[in-house]
Amino acid sequence: CILVWCIACCCPCCIAVVYMYDLRIRQEILIEEVLGNEELTEEAENNLDDKLCSICIEDLQVGDKYTKLECSHSYHRECLKQWIEVKSNCPLCRVAL
Repeated sequence: CILVWCIACCCPCCIAVVYMYDLRIRQEILIEEVLGNEELTEEAENNLDDKLCSICIEDLQVGDKYTKLECSHSYHRECLKQWIEVKSNCPLCRVAL
């Protein structure tokens, strides 16, 4: 047991793997916090300036999971999740998330 612990804790490759795994978990938690889990209601739909998700070029519909960013741009939750995994800004105005 001690030998396995020493190898796992002292081996640079093992440390890197553990660090990258921890980093990925923290990234997923942050993405979930940014995205939220709101479902578009008729009332919320009336308050949207633009109902078009500029990522998939489809309108947001009542019942869709969506995210409205601080810059007031709205996207389908899954579309924005894929976007955030590549870039960390709003697809339209490029403001940082």
